[in-house]
Formats: sequence, C-alpha cells, structure tokens
Amino acid sequence: MGAANVTQGTVEARLDNLEANWNKFETQHDQLQLEHEATLREHDYMRKNFLGVTEEHYVQQKGIFLDLLRTLKNGAQAEAGATAADPAAATGQPSSRVTVTPRTTLPRIQLPTFTGKYKDWPSFRDLFVSIISKDTTLTNVERLHYLKTSLKGEADRLVRNFTITDANFDRAWAALVEHYENKRLLVKSYCSAFTALQKMKGETPSELKRVFHGITGTLSALEEIGRPIANCMDLFIHMAVELLDPRSRREWETIVSASAEPPAFDTLKQFLDRRLYTLEALSSTKFEAGTSKSGSKVATVQAARAQTVGKKTKGRCALCQQDHYILHCSEYQKKQPS
Repeated sequence: MGAANVTQGTVEARLDNLEANWNKFETQHDQLQLEHEATLREHDYMRKNFLGVTEEHYVQQKGIFLDLLRTLKNGAQAEAGATAADPAAATGQPSSRVTVTPRTTLPRIQLPTFTGKYKDWPSFRDLFVSIISKDTTLTNVERLHYLKTSLKGEADRLVRNFTITDANFDRAWAALVEHYENKRLLVKSYCSAFTALQKMKGETPSELKRVFHGITGTLSALEEIGRPIANCMDLFIHMAVELLDPRSRREWETIVSASAEPPAFDTLKQFLDRRLYTLEALSSTKFEAGTSKSGSKVATVQAARAQTVGKKTKGRCALCQQDHYILHCSEYQKKQPS
C-alpha cells in the first residue's frame, strides 16, 4: 500500500475484513464437521490441524493490525496534544515551547509466559494485570490478543476456543481465574516442591544455596496466597533442618540447645545466612590452597623432568660412557682399521 496510504481508516477496514473472513471460516468449519465428520478424520484437514494453523495465522495478523492501529492512534493523540499545548505550531510560527528530553528510558517489560503450572500463576497474574489489564490505552480485543500470545500448554488450551472479540477478554480471563485461583492446589504445589527438595550432598556453598532458596521460596509463596506457616512452623523448621549436611545440623543443634523453647524461623534463616558465608569463605580458601599446591606439584614435576633429561644426556657414548657421541670418541677412533 505504501507508508503514505497506511492510515487509521485503512487499518480498521483491514481488521473488519480479517474478522469477517475468520467468522466465515469458523462457520464453514462447523458445517464440515457436521456433514463430513467421518471423511475429515482421514483427511489432511484434521491430520495437519488446519483449524489450529489457520487460527494461529489469524491471531498473528490481527495482532499486527492492532499494534499498527495503536501506534497510529497514539501518534494522532500526541500530535493533537502538541497542537493544543503550542498553538503556534498550527499556524507554522516558531514554537516557544522547550522540549525536555527525559534523562532515562526504561526498557520495555517482556510479557511473561504462563504454561499452566499452579505455582507460576500468582506472578503471571499480577504482572499481566499491571502491564496489560490496567493499560487504559488498550481495548479488550488487544488485551485478549496479548493474553493468548502469553499462554502455552494447558493454559492455552483453556482459552483456545475464545475468539478474539471485545466481549471475550473478560470471559477468557474469568476462565483462567476460576481454574487457577485454587488455594488448595496452590498450597499442594508449593508443598510438593518443598518436600521434593533433596538433602545436601555435601558441605558446599552451592548445595546450601539450593536448599536455602528452596526453603525461603516456599515460605514466601505460601505467605503471598495468605497461607503462612505460623501454625506449623515447628514441623517446617524440622523438615528444613533435615535437608542440611551432618556438620551443619550439628552446628544448628549447638546454637539452639541453649534454650528449651522451639526456635523461630528467623533464627534458622539467620543461621543459614551465616553458614553460607562461612562455607563460601572456606571454599575460596581451599581453592587458593589447591592452586598453590598445584603450582608446587608442577614445579616438582618440571624439576624431576629436568633431572631425568640431564641423566639421559649424560653418558651418550656407549663405549666410554662420556658426554659425547660415539663417533667423536677417541677410544672408538683407536679401534678403527687404519
């Protein structure tokens, strides 16, 4: 069409045409299934998922048009705002406004992808609502487009049958909320991840970090959904301590043995923090010592090799065992026939 011909009106016309073709396609698809269901089972139409492929292209093309339309609308609003703020711009007179360039430009936030895991739902929900749902410049059609492109796997299958229309965004979002706003399953998911943590395989910083992050992550996730572990803190701390290596458990028992009261989680967290710092410091010291020993070993090996080479270079003459080749040996030359 050419950039000059791409206007808000032409884009809206293209969108209407695309929507009409998609509605026609859906109607014909339903008719094919009703009248030729048996034939379709053996046809490439079903084998190659023609419906899914076509819908994917439809969603992509509609997204392109919606993004372009949004850009054009924002450009028109910005131009109108500039004219209102500086009337001289409309008459072609020199502008008296001072353009202020922002000092920093924040990077564009990448939309999250939600695959249907219950433990990922709260973070996806909050981020999507903040970026998309609360954006007043977006229409519900655009919101539904962004929602569909952010879903994969089971979550995508849940809203796949919602066509991209203005009314369907609220319906699709309500379907997701109804399915994933399930505290019982969220608690089960978080607790399963915690109980699946393996014990520390050794007294190393990496192993302690793995366990420490698993413990604090579970605690935070349960608090976020309003299910703190206040009523089962003792059991949680016991299970967390059992994940530690033997020496860390001994040091923990040494700390808490001074009191007859069960320890609080803050005490465990402080202990894990300090223990992690200790292991990291010891790890770096061992590395430096190992490097020093390695250097000494290399020097020793090099010296041994030098001595070996020296020994091999001594006595090269097989006749007199002196440091010369046999051809230069006086004893050998005496034995040569005259």
